[in-house]
Amino acid sequence: MTERELYTLLDASNIHDILRHFPSRYEDLAVAPVSAPYVDSKIYFVKGTIKNLSSFSRNGSFIHFYMHSFSGEVIPCVIYNQPFYMNVLSSDCEKLIVAYYKENRKSFIVSSVISLDSYAAQTGIKPCYSLPKGVSPSFFTNCLKKILSNENNRTKLFDKVPEKYKNKYKLIDAFDAYKMIHFPKDHVQKNEGLRVFKYQEALAYVSKAMILKKENEKRKKIVLDIDVQKGKEFISSLPFKLTEGQRKAVNQIYKDMVSKKAMYRLLQGDVGSGKTAVAFISL
Repeated sequence: MTERELYTLLDASNIHDILRHFPSRYEDLAVAPVSAPYVDSKIYFVKGTIKNLSSFSRNGSFIHFYMHSFSGEVIPCVIYNQPFYMNVLSSDCEKLIVAYYKENRKSFIVSSVISLDSYAAQTGIKPCYSLPKGVSPSFFTNCLKKILSNENNRTKLFDKVPEKYKNKYKLIDAFDAYKMIHFPKDHVQKNEGLRVFKYQEALAYVSKAMILKKENEKRKKIVLDIDVQKGKEFISSLPFKLTEGQRKAVNQIYKDMVSKKAMYRLLQGDVGSGKTAVAFISL
């Protein structure tokens, strides 16, 4: 695969689009000593040495080995239908495996094998991406690493947050935030990076809402001639008294209706708070 093909598959036109392809989740690779009794279907992260590696094909590929964990356990492991692992594994090599235990097979079913010198193995946190068919996680990660290792790309990324808000809310630079999201050293750093883009989204949403509201207020409309007395009579006929919140909502809606500005309002409340009553009075 080439970088051009990657950009096409991700519908990306620049490095910003690639960097905005955030992890769908993070896998915590915290390694703990493995010891019997093993829990059925529980996921284990084990560092150790691979021994007695073998493979064969019978209705699919089958790789078998014993993992001699650094904590002293020897566990039987199986990899199904991932024959390419035979090209990267060998007896006596040291790896980190992600596997879940199956009681009925008395074995650990391996979902991935990670090099001990990899970033994920060293930090204990692995970003996982939702990628199109044909794009391997390793190729995408290498592409990210290439972009983020080039400091010249820092100036190519438009920071959507004004400097005064970055200072006020102590938000880090977008380029550094991308590094912390795609290559976090720990969960604290990951959350610090994500915080930047969550704020960006919130700021964009609020700004757009304010613009729409201002534009809506400029639109002239017919001023309604409301019979206030009729409204008061209707309220008096109700079998209950309006709450302070209901009265406030009715008054605000009334002021909108008799003004020259178009009403731009959302009536919100818990179940049973009286939204329907306020709507009837408004009608």
